[in-house]
Amino acid sequence: SRYRAVLEANDDPMPVKTALQFINDELDKFMSNLSGEFDAETRFALTWFEQYGHERGTYGAAENLAKARNMSVEDVKNAGIIESAAGQVRILPRDELGPDPESPQPGQLHKMARPALWTCCQYLVRAHETDGEGAAARVLNILERLSPGVSEGARSLAHALYDVCENKRQDAAAAMPYNNMVSVWSEITWVASTTRNRREDDQTEMQV
Repeated sequence: SRYRAVLEANDDPMPVKTALQFINDELDKFMSNLSGEFDAETRFALTWFEQYGHERGTYGAAENLAKARNMSVEDVKNAGIIESAAGQVRILPRDELGPDPESPQPGQLHKMARPALWTCCQYLVRAHETDGEGAAARVLNILERLSPGVSEGARSLAHALYDVCENKRQDAAAAMPYNNMVSVWSEITWVASTTRNRREDDQTEMQV
């Protein structure tokens, strides 16, 4: 930091441990408010991931968490977020999701009336992690057609997942893909917008 010290209300220097705790408390409040804007399936996944990561948990625990969000475990499974079998539940890692949205053989994502934000975010991270900003931009445009307005929500969720991985689960490797995508989000959205506008211009010219 470029500041020498953090001060208490009485101008005494605040201990580093106290300052970090204060920052973490404020981050927790921010993330709690943020998660309230997510769809129910995504809020389930965020809480479950914070507790279990990609490890298995009991069906009973999943059922209690789902009921608290006025939904069922089956709803989360149908959203393509979890695997549920033999009394165990786990969140699917990105590499176990179906085909990318831009695949010639689209998977479950295209069958949903409105894909869960969790799933959209994971597809975006996977595209960026595998093929860079251009691929993420292409996936973003497809997701915007399936779920208008998904862009800002996906960015917010990536922020939240970075916080969960880095600060709560102490897993820097898992946090990195989220941080990497968020750090170039303006570039991804610019490429997506440019590509979308170019396609619209081409369609207009064909109609003239």
